[in-house]
Amino acid sequence: MNLKKILRFIILGGLFTVPFIPFVVTGSLFFPFITGKNFLFRIIVEIIGVAWLALALRDVTYRPKKSLILWAFTAFVLIIGIADSFAPNAFKAFWSNYERMEGFITILHLYVYFVVAGCVLLSRTLWDRLLNVYLGTTLCIGLYGVAQLLGKFTINQGGVRVDATFGNATYLAVYMIFNIFIAGMFAVRSFTDMKKKWGYAYSALALFFVFILYHTATRGAILGLIGGIGVTTLLVLIFERKNKALRIGCGIILGLGVAIVLGFLAIKNTSFVRESPVLSRFASISLNDGTTKSRFMVWDMAWQGFKERPILGWGQENFSYVFNKHYNPGMYAQEQWFDRTHNVVFDWLIAGGILGLLSYLFLFGSALWSLWKSPEETFSFTEKSVMSGLFVAYFMHNFFVFDNLTSYMIFVTMLAYIHGRVAVASHKISRVDTEVGDDDFKQIILPACVVMLVVVLYLVNFKAYAASRSLIEALRKLGTDAGQMGALAVVDFKDALKRESLGQSEIRERIIEAVSQINPSTAPINVKQDFFELGKAELAKQLEHTPDDARYQLFTGTFYSYYGLFDDALKYTLRASELSPNKQSILYQLGNLYLQKQDYAKALEVFKRAYEIEVRNEDAFMYYVIATIYSGDVQKAEETLESKYGTTLVTDDRLIRAYTDTKQWSRALALWKKRLDTDPSNNQYRLQYAATFLASGDRRSAVATIREVIAKDPTFKEQGEYYIKEIEAGRNP
Repeated sequence: MNLKKILRFIILGGLFTVPFIPFVVTGSLFFPFITGKNFLFRIIVEIIGVAWLALALRDVTYRPKKSLILWAFTAFVLIIGIADSFAPNAFKAFWSNYERMEGFITILHLYVYFVVAGCVLLSRTLWDRLLNVYLGTTLCIGLYGVAQLLGKFTINQGGVRVDATFGNATYLAVYMIFNIFIAGMFAVRSFTDMKKKWGYAYSALALFFVFILYHTATRGAILGLIGGIGVTTLLVLIFERKNKALRIGCGIILGLGVAIVLGFLAIKNTSFVRESPVLSRFASISLNDGTTKSRFMVWDMAWQGFKERPILGWGQENFSYVFNKHYNPGMYAQEQWFDRTHNVVFDWLIAGGILGLLSYLFLFGSALWSLWKSPEETFSFTEKSVMSGLFVAYFMHNFFVFDNLTSYMIFVTMLAYIHGRVAVASHKISRVDTEVGDDDFKQIILPACVVMLVVVLYLVNFKAYAASRSLIEALRKLGTDAGQMGALAVVDFKDALKRESLGQSEIRERIIEAVSQINPSTAPINVKQDFFELGKAELAKQLEHTPDDARYQLFTGTFYSYYGLFDDALKYTLRASELSPNKQSILYQLGNLYLQKQDYAKALEVFKRAYEIEVRNEDAFMYYVIATIYSGDVQKAEETLESKYGTTLVTDDRLIRAYTDTKQWSRALALWKKRLDTDPSNNQYRLQYAATFLASGDRRSAVATIREVIAKDPTFKEQGEYYIKEIEAGRNP
C-alpha cells in the first residue's frame, strides 16, 4: 500500500470508529460516562485530522469543497471562538471541565471531524455504510437498555429511566431521536427501491428505538419526536405527488399520532397513567409543575444576562456568573449551581450573544437550504422530508435541555452527510491544485505531521487524562479509609494538580470535600495539616483566577470554617453574598458563621433577609426563627412559629438545638416529648430526651428515661447501666 492509501485507511478507520464511542464507560476516570467518551473522540479526531491534512497536501481530491453548510460552520466556530476569548473565565470557556468536557476545544474537534468526514467520504455508498454502523451500534445500545429494564444491568442514574451506557436518560433519548429518523430514512428508501425486506427491517429498527426512547421517560425528547414526525408526514402529504402509497402511509402515521396524543389527554388523570413511571411524567406537564417553573426562572436569569452582554455573550461554560448574579430566590428548592440554561436558544445567547445564536441557527438553516435546493438525484423528496423532521425533533428536544458530546457528534455527522453530498460537484475552496511531491511529502510533511500529532495528543489529552486518573485514585483512597489513606490521597491530589489540566477547579472542590472527611477522622495531625496547607494554597490560586465567581468564594469560606477560622471564613462568604445577593444558601452559611462568632444581632439580620426575599422557603423561615431565639427574643420566635404552624411544637432539629444552646430546657424537652409521642419506638429519640434532662440538671428523669430504653431494648442494658451509674455518681457520661 502506498502512503495515500495508508492515510485514507487511517481516516476511514477513525470515522467508522466514532459510532462506537457511546459504548465507552471509564470507571478509572472522573465522571466515567463523560470523560472516556470525550477523550476517545478527541484522540480519534486528532489522528484523522492530522492524517487528512497530510493526505490533502498530497492529493487535491481530498481538499474541502464549497457549501453553505461549511461556511455556516466556519462562521459559528469563529464567532464562538471570539466570544470565548472575552469570557469572564476564558480558560474554562476554552477547556471546559470534566463534568461537561465541552468548551471551545470540543467545538474545534467537531469542526475538524465535520471537515474530514465531508472531504473523505466522497460517495453515497461510504455514507450509507457509516450511517448503518451508527444504526448497528445503537441497536446494541438499545439491547443494553432492554437488559436494564429486565434488571440484568443497573440503571446508572437510579429509578426506572433507561440510560444504557450514557449514564443519563436524556443523553440516550436524543441519541435515539437521530437514529429513529436515520432508520426511517433507510426504510422509506428501501421501500421505494422495492427492497421490502430491508424496508421492514429498518422500520422494525426505528420502532425499537422508539420503544427505548419511551423508556427514557424524557419528555422533551418524546415531544420532539412527535413534532419531528408531524413535520415529516405533513411535508410528504402536502408536496408528494408521485408516490401515492407513501402519502397514504404518512397519512396513517399522522392520524395515529394525533389519536395517541388525544387519547393520552383523555386518560391522563386515570390510575393507569398515574401508576406508570413514564406516562405519569407526561401527565405532570403543566405551567405549575415545579420543573417548568424552574425552567422559566432560569430562562429569565439568562435573559437578564444576555441584556448585559448582547453581542458576544459571556462565553461557553460561563453561565454560572449569570445564574449567581441574577439568581431568583424562588429557585430555593432546585439545584443551587446551574451551569446551563436548559434551553438551546438561551444557551447560545449566553455563550455567544446574538451573533452566537444566529450563527448556531444558521447551521440548521444552511443544512435545510442545502437539502431542499439539492436535485432529486442527490436527495429524494422523502429523504429531504425525513431529515427536515429530524432537525425539528432535535431542536425541540434541545429547547428543554442541552447538548452533550454524543448528540453533538451525530448532529455534526448529519451536517457532514448533507455537505458531503451537495458539495461533491461544487468548486473547491482554493483554486490551487499544487500537490506536494513525494520527497517533500516523506521528508518534511509526514515528520511534521507526526510531531504535530504527538504535541496535540499530549497537550489536549494526556495531561487531563493523567490528572483525572490521579483524582479518582485520591477519591478512592479517601472512600476506603480517610484516616489510614489520607496521606496517600494528598499525594494523588498533588499529582493531579501539577498537570494544570482542564479539571483544576474540580480537583480543588474535591480537596475541600476531603477536608470534611479528614478533619474528624483518625488521620495523623501532620496529614490534616497537609490538607490545610494544600487547600489554602489551591483556593488562593482559584480565587486569583476567578475572583468574581461566587461558588469559589463560598467554597473558600466553607474551607476555613472547617478549621474554626471564622474571621477568614466570614470574609469570603461575605464576598460570595455580594456576588450572588439573593442566593439563600449563601445567606444560610453567612448567618451560621455569625452564630459561631456569637454575633447574634448580625445573624438575625442575615437570616431575616434570607426569609424576606422568599417567604415560601421553609428553611429560610426556620433559620429566621432560630436566629430570633439566639438573639434572646424567645417570645417573638414562638409567636412567629404559631403564626405559620398554629403551634410552637415544631420538631425541627435546628429548633431543638437552638433551645438547647440557649438553655431553654422546658421548650427543648417539650419538643423531644412530641417526637417520642409521634414515634414511641425510637430509642435514639429517647436517649436524646434523657441527655436533655441531664443537661438541664434533672438527673432523676434522665435515669428514668434510660431505664425505659433498657426495657424496650435489652441489648442496650450493659451500656445503659453504665450511663445510669455515672449519672447517679454525679458525673456526665
